[in-house]
Amino acid sequence: HKSRQLLRLMIENKVNATLYSVTGIYFTSNSKRRFFCEDYNKDVEPAKRAPLFDLGDDCWIRNDLPPFNKFLLIDPPENVFEIIRNDPSLTVISSGPGLHDIMTAGVSKGKALTDLADYLKIPHNMTFAIGDSDNDVSMIAEAAYGIAMGNACKDAKKAAKYITSAVSELGFAKAVDEFVIPTVSSFI
Repeated sequence: HKSRQLLRLMIENKVNATLYSVTGIYFTSNSKRRFFCEDYNKDVEPAKRAPLFDLGDDCWIRNDLPPFNKFLLIDPPENVFEIIRNDPSLTVISSGPGLHDIMTAGVSKGKALTDLADYLKIPHNMTFAIGDSDNDVSMIAEAAYGIAMGNACKDAKKAAKYITSAVSELGFAKAVDEFVIPTVSSFI
């Protein structure tokens, strides 16, 4: 029900929106993200490519829509963003400049990390996470060993136990070499 309302709001206001589902990635007619997903698919073996679908302008009335787990809005109009931001049933968080992730209230990468650790029977005190944006802060904070990239936002750095170099400076590799491997080695 909420997805249909949001979808209608996106379509009627010509919002640049991309919707994510376990069945694939869906694009509103105003989405500018399709090229990004198509480029990703070029370098992936066919069996692992993300299925891509265009949504028509009447899609919100269709009965065959899958459940969506995230809407990604790119530079939404302020009137639309205000409606979404003030909806208590939604989580709204930035995933980069002009990018806004819209999900059900209570959904976060931090919750996903702990749920996955529980599912895999990994003790929470053995979890690592690395990120750079606002949408990574909960994950970095929940991990026993949260890592922020050197180019990370202020809140990600504040939540981190270790700050590595920027992405462009091979920060991920540096974090693994200088922080993850020595930390894991101390467990053995």
